[in-house]
Amino acid sequence: MTRRFITSALVAVLVLSCSPGIEPMTDQPSADLSEPHFLQWSPADGPLRLTAIGAIAERDPVRAGDGPTELVFNEISLSSYAARFWAVRGKERTLQLNYLSPMGTSPFLRLEIDDPAIRPDGSSIAYGDSVLITVLVDPVNIRVSLEPTGLQFGHEADLEMWWTGTNGDLNGDGVVDTRDLEIEKQWLGLWYQEGVGTPWTPIPAEKSLADKRLEADLKHFSGYAVSW
Repeated sequence: MTRRFITSALVAVLVLSCSPGIEPMTDQPSADLSEPHFLQWSPADGPLRLTAIGAIAERDPVRAGDGPTELVFNEISLSSYAARFWAVRGKERTLQLNYLSPMGTSPFLRLEIDDPAIRPDGSSIAYGDSVLITVLVDPVNIRVSLEPTGLQFGHEADLEMWWTGTNGDLNGDGVVDTRDLEIEKQWLGLWYQEGVGTPWTPIPAEKSLADKRLEADLKHFSGYAVSW
């Protein structure tokens, strides 16, 4: 009786462990992961198209004897995956990038700066002086490079990034299901890369599931990605 009972119990355990209804997730990130699972723009939306709201620098903003010049507008389409603006120490400057999809315009990134303090070479930025900021957007993954890399802030810059551009497919398997919901609730976060070729590291960020948005305070510039 005892041997028969044990055999039946083992069979029951095996059946339960193989049941598709409780199959464990195999794509759970490991604790020592040096590169995250990058979210990708939805292929159903076609090639990435961006618009910008803010005070964008002209294509050739620096000329001999000329100071910073900007084009101020409500919203324009970007012809590339880059936007530039002048950050001035002591003045609030904001850039917002939106992406275009068949469903309309949705926010992707918002960057607010008011205190660029130290250049990458270690020199201080005086109050009223400016530094040219460049936001480079990856057209495949939901990540950006903020330049000049290593720029430091006296008062932290505010970065917001939205992941609505995935259309809900967070693991890139072409299906929106409970796995994507679990990733969104438990593991999704903001990661940064100090420089090209260096490991990616998660950073503290406030997550809004309702808005599908992450927000973080930045002490310096590097690469950032919405990942898990």
